[in-house]
Amino acid sequence: VRGVDLTVSTGEIFGLIGRNGAGKTTLTKIVATLVQPTTGSVSVRGHDSISDDENVRREIGLSTAEERSFYWRLTCEQNLMFFARLHGLSDRKAKQRIKDLFAKLELDEVARRRFGELSTGNKQRLAVARATTPPVLLLDEPTRSLDPLAAARMREMIRSLAQQDPPVTVLLTSHNLSEVETLCERVAILSRGRIRAIDTPKNLRD
Repeated sequence: VRGVDLTVSTGEIFGLIGRNGAGKTTLTKIVATLVQPTTGSVSVRGHDSISDDENVRREIGLSTAEERSFYWRLTCEQNLMFFARLHGLSDRKAKQRIKDLFAKLELDEVARRRFGELSTGNKQRLAVARATTPPVLLLDEPTRSLDPLAAARMREMIRSLAQQDPPVTVLLTSHNLSEVETLCERVAILSRGRIRAIDTPKNLRD
């Protein structure tokens, strides 16, 4: 990515669209501190991604389209408990949080199944469930591999997170233009690593 300059407001759902290889996932990973920029800087809720990367990671939940960090032999519940402890949540608070998320994302039926046995769609939903605690949420193609009904419920959950108190700030990538128009207040179009336009979905379409 080159010369990317954008600001996402608290509680905003901001979309990134572009062809495969345009830089969407790379930009998401830079914000999440998984990739460090060679030049420039990223600030997340007042924390610098290079000099204060540990605090940036505390502020961010990340769900990527190609999730590889779950433990395949653990159940869904065990996986989320493990990551909740890494975030410093007490067992009591984590169990209630997991119960609520499983109900929202309709994961109750697979709660005690091993991660390696899940369908691609359920793995995707579990990745989003794990990411939803921090105040900033980075979603890389959150509805990919979901059936239409599950995708609609996922979009509704994303919308509700941005409307809760305190609100969650969402940066999402997607190839689904109708999804972006439905969810996002503003959208950035990436091409060859550069932002070509930032505006509301309606203004971009016009």
